[in-house]
Amino acid sequence: MLVNLEPKPLRGVESRGMALAAQAEGKLCIITPEKEIAPGAVVK
Repeated sequence: MLVNLEPKPLRGVESRGMALAAQAEGKLCIITPEKEIAPGAVVK
């Protein structure tokens, strides 16, 4: 599942967040990167 979040100001800067999740064993799990990646990096 991929969800665009509504733009919101965070610490004075507009955040245009996105959430990526997968289902495992009947539960929804948020997927997070293990290190810093560049904005716009491709998810494969």
